[in-house]
Amino acid sequence: MYTSINELVNVVIPCKNEEVYIRNILSDLNKEVNFISERFKFQSYEPLKVFIADANSTDTTLEVIEECKIRFSNLDIKVIKGGRVSYGRNEGAKLCNSKFISFIDADTRLLTPGTLSASFNVLLADPSKKLLTCKLKSYSKSALSKLAFRSYNIVHSILKLKYPFAIGAYFFVDRESFESFGRFNENSDNSEDFLFSQNYRPDQFVVLDMFIGQDDRRFKQMGYLGMGWHLIRNLLIYIFNGRTEFTKDRGYWKV
Repeated sequence: MYTSINELVNVVIPCKNEEVYIRNILSDLNKEVNFISERFKFQSYEPLKVFIADANSTDTTLEVIEECKIRFSNLDIKVIKGGRVSYGRNEGAKLCNSKFISFIDADTRLLTPGTLSASFNVLLADPSKKLLTCKLKSYSKSALSKLAFRSYNIVHSILKLKYPFAIGAYFFVDRESFESFGRFNENSDNSEDFLFSQNYRPDQFVVLDMFIGQDDRRFKQMGYLGMGWHLIRNLLIYIFNGRTEFTKDRGYWKV
């Protein structure tokens, strides 16, 4: 049915000053192509399209990406103009013409080989499923960070029964439905991934039984209690006030 990898999926990565992280996720994606190609036996080989929406990085991020273009032959990497996370994701999505779009953050790691392939398998096997994410695991050395993500997975497993939430670190979505809902709201100050997820019914949402990696940099910036309160507070705001409160600038990206 699918003759090439890019008929199945394109990847979009929003990015700003990610010199420490960007090489790792591109390396993971380079390896994923082999799993996908083995699974689907495409008629012809072509590299996976990866759109990196860079928001004017001032460190060596762009130089690292140029190195990766040469190093990772399984990837067709294109750098496009970015901005706020929602804007960058939407600009990348405009260039996608695949069945699915995989939005992945620059500091994400694909800890289990075949994560993308497994994502396809689930959504292709059941067309009623439209949105997918993974469980989270810390790849930092912090024991507290590891505990925090374990706790998140437990809470997420309960909340997903009423509130689907595909975290932006790994937001895997059916492109047709994504476009029908108007893409991410670029006026949202934060939580655009949660807000967009609410367009889907719980029975359309899947949490894959595989882990993606996140480090603890957000916890270092906001504190563990601060980050926990941020998530709880946003859920309560959504329940009682809806979406409009999220257009107010609360300084999330300035932390």
